Amino acid sequence: EGDTPESLQRRVMEEAEWILLPEAVRLISEDKVTIENNIVRIKK
Repeated sequence: EGDTPESLQRRVMEEAEWILLPEAVRLISEDKVTIENNIVRIKK
């Protein structure tokens, strides 16, 4: 509540980055991410 479009966008991006970035780093460090023909694949 009380968010402007800009502050809402910033808040959502910050919260998403806090969740997604560590997970992406983990997957990459465990060699579970490949890119083939500009398609990112995540191994199970």
